[in-house]
Amino acid sequence: MKSALGVTHEVFGEMSRAMSEARYNCKLASEEQVALFLIFTTSGTSYGKLALNIGISKSSVSTIIGRVARRVNKRFRQIRLPETPEKWREVEDSFVRRKLLRTLGALDGKHVRIRAPPSSGSLFHNYKYFYSFILLALVDGDGRFLYIDIGSPGSCNDATVYNSSQLKLTLDQSKNLPKPSYWNDDEVFPSFIVADGAFSLAQNLMKPFCRRNMSDEEFVFNTSLSAARVKSEHAFGLLSSRFRILRKELECQYKTSVNIVHALCQIHNALIPITAKTRTCEDLEEVDVVPYGTGAEQRDFLAYHLFNK
Repeated sequence: MKSALGVTHEVFGEMSRAMSEARYNCKLASEEQVALFLIFTTSGTSYGKLALNIGISKSSVSTIIGRVARRVNKRFRQIRLPETPEKWREVEDSFVRRKLLRTLGALDGKHVRIRAPPSSGSLFHNYKYFYSFILLALVDGDGRFLYIDIGSPGSCNDATVYNSSQLKLTLDQSKNLPKPSYWNDDEVFPSFIVADGAFSLAQNLMKPFCRRNMSDEEFVFNTSLSAARVKSEHAFGLLSSRFRILRKELECQYKTSVNIVHALCQIHNALIPITAKTRTCEDLEEVDVVPYGTGAEQRDFLAYHLFNK
């Protein structure tokens, strides 16, 4: 059951306990500070209006918002990459049970609108002509964030952020990933994530074929990949609808803005119910060797498989 502040009573209680344990010197109780943070993030109300309505200074509002965000990030541990092949298989299950492509997650980025940090010039000015930083996320089939990278300047693109991320390093090292497995009697495929055309094709990252002069096989592949990839867009959409502050320019300092967005992603995950895990990957026959030399070769065989299954 959700409270009037947009979170469940359990999540509100956990946030309040995080604040009470810190013992800040503040005339507002822990629950009141959490309520202030949630009003700010869910309604998009400005610091000034909140200060006027509550009867405290604007600087106090700013301080409380930053404190709650930091405490949530310290207390909550909702965002983590799977650490074993079995946990990664559960991510694949979250897509397969929705009749989607078997994948380790959907990767995408979102621009978070901010005020230009001091002395930053055009570094945070993006191609959409506003100032922002990037929220890059890997999402499972339930819409839960598995990995986030927050704060890269808006002038960067998603692929650049990914290429220098811990996520790419983990995938490239095949660290704790499932082994390649048979998808039918004859065809073996490694595990991979899905992303849009801005990213570089690799054996561990599948992206769509160019739309120009597509074959029937390529069309089917793109359709299947898009249905899985849209999970990341849905997660960003739900995040912004829950926390309407993300629909406008954040008036906080850059570091505080990053902490707030991080905290909202943590809360987003905490609000997603734990679904019963119907295992679809338990009986997969695994092999030690990837049978494809390049990501392009693998994508061609995967397109053939999807077209003919």
